[in-house]
Amino acid sequence: MSDLPFIFPPIETYQGISFILGVMLAYPEYADIRYNNYINLECAETDQLYDMKLMFSDSMWEYYRASGLAEMNLYDVSNLNKNTLCQFICERIDQGCYLLLYDVDEYYLSYTDNFYKQHYDHDTYIYGYSDEYFHILAYMNKHLTTLCVEKQEIVNALYSDKQRSFCTFRPSVNRNVKVDKNAILYKIGLFYEAGSIADCKKGRVYGMDVYDVLLTGMKTIVKEADLRPFRCLWEQKMMMRDRLLFLKDNFNSDCLKQLVQHFLIPHTLSTRYLRHRRVVVSQQCHRIASFLRLALTKISSTKYMGIKKTLY
Repeated sequence: MSDLPFIFPPIETYQGISFILGVMLAYPEYADIRYNNYINLECAETDQLYDMKLMFSDSMWEYYRASGLAEMNLYDVSNLNKNTLCQFICERIDQGCYLLLYDVDEYYLSYTDNFYKQHYDHDTYIYGYSDEYFHILAYMNKHLTTLCVEKQEIVNALYSDKQRSFCTFRPSVNRNVKVDKNAILYKIGLFYEAGSIADCKKGRVYGMDVYDVLLTGMKTIVKEADLRPFRCLWEQKMMMRDRLLFLKDNFNSDCLKQLVQHFLIPHTLSTRYLRHRRVVVSQQCHRIASFLRLALTKISSTKYMGIKKTLY
């Protein structure tokens, strides 16, 4: 058996982002990434909740590659021998590479609801192997989990009805990421100001403005709401709470203590409404988003701006 280091991630809305975070957290030299990154949010500019795709900015594998924190290689399945693909994947793992399978056919994967029912493309991620199995991170029963899947299932899912490709991902050596308090506070400022570290891409919405997209999307719901944006929002709040508490405990600053105190207001509000079971889900989500937007706006326009001016 050969497993690469992996820690089950604290987020799971989108398994690709979750997998990369679980990989990076498993390496002590990169563990502080959870504090420096995963702050700002972005989404598509749309009035449909299912098209929103709310996610963390600067969190995909390409960010780590472009930052020099990871190495990646792309492979086209059509250029690889199907009979030796398992060996090829195992060799990559032995070299310290994780496998990012962007596009596999769930028709051939026994852990999915589509097994031998319908062809449906989804992503899957490999971090290890044993004699007969690949060890993967994937969704099963609507929850992110680590599990073992027969090697031949992965092969069949890659050699399905169209041309597919996958990437290897390996954290760079001789790099060391430390907590950067000033960079963190700068990124928090970008979130409140609805900005992006990079130039804002056309058709994308950033920071606080994602709340407006959420509220607009709630108005278009006909039957059921897509709860993924709200889960991502909740995960951002959990990671923000842990980040600010870490900073408060490790850096002596009255400004940070104020920021933590005022952050807990929207956090408490969202927790309260999540526990209010008598409210139907769509109304519940709308109230959470409305109150969070209001509370964060008050922080941004009063307390936080004062803290920001003090720090910079």
